[in-house]
Amino acid sequence: SAKSSTTGPYDHFFEDHIIEHSIYPAKFEYADGSFPPQPDNILDMRRMLYQPRDDLPACPRPQAAFENFWRKTMSSLSEAQVAEFIMPFVEGPVIDTRGGGRYLTNLNPLTDGSIEPAQPDLYVGAPRLSLDDRVRVKLDGFIVPTKQAENPIVPNFFTQIKGHGGSETVAARQACYHGTLAARGYHRLQTWVADEDEETILNKIAYVISCTYHLGMLRIYTCHPIAPTEDDAGIGYTTTLVRSFVLTDTPWSFEQGVTAYRNARDWARRRRDEIITLANAKA
Repeated sequence: SAKSSTTGPYDHFFEDHIIEHSIYPAKFEYADGSFPPQPDNILDMRRMLYQPRDDLPACPRPQAAFENFWRKTMSSLSEAQVAEFIMPFVEGPVIDTRGGGRYLTNLNPLTDGSIEPAQPDLYVGAPRLSLDDRVRVKLDGFIVPTKQAENPIVPNFFTQIKGHGGSETVAARQACYHGTLAARGYHRLQTWVADEDEETILNKIAYVISCTYHLGMLRIYTCHPIAPTEDDAGIGYTTTLVRSFVLTDTPWSFEQGVTAYRNARDWARRRRDEIITLANAKA
C-alpha cells in the first residue's frame, strides 16, 4: 500500500521524523557518541519522587493488598481494563482537571504538519478559567489542547497506558511526543512572561512529566527544550527517563511506584501553578 502522508507513534519511521526536527527520544545518541543534555534539575526530580505521602496509609496486610493488585494486573488484558481496574490503584485521589482519549487537535503541529494529532490516554492541566483570557487566546495553539471547555489547558502531566499486548516501544514514542508538546507550551508561556525570544529563555530546567504504564512497569519521563545544535536550526527538545518502577515486583516496589507517580503529578501541578500565576500577574 502507499505510504501515508501522516505519521504517528505507531509507525516505525516516526522516531526518524521527529529526530530530523530536533526532537530527541530518551536514550538518543548523536553521531559523535554524545547525548542530549539532561535537565539541570533531574536529581531534584528523582528525590522528589520518594517524598512520603499522607494518602498512602500503612496497610495492615501489605502482602494481601499487593497480591490483589497483582491479580488484577494479570487479568486486565486490554487498555480499557487497565484504565478501569489498575490505574485507580496508582492514581488514588485526584483533584486536578483531567482530560484524555481525545485527539489534541487544537495544538499547532509539532514539526511540519505531517504528524497525526496526539491522543493521550490521560493528561492533567489547569482549569480553563485559571489563566487570563488574553494570555490563553494569544498562546491558544500551544497551551489549549482541545476546544472543549471542560478539558484542561497548559497540560504538563501525561500518562500512556498499554494492555498486555501493547508495545512499550510505542508507549515510549507517545511519552516523547506528549512530553514535547507540554514542554513547548510551558516554554512559550515562559517566553511570553519574560517578553524574550525562545532561545533566550533556555534555563535547562524541566517542568513536565510524561509517564507510561505497561504490565506493571511504570516509567516516568520528563522533557525540556535545549539549545539549537546547528546555526540554522530552532530549539530542540529532549526526553529523559527520570525513574522506572516495577509495581508488580513486591509490596514495597508497588508502594514506591505509587508514591512516585502521585508525587510527580503533584510536582507538575506546582510547576503549572507557578507559570500561570506569573502569566496572570503580567496580563
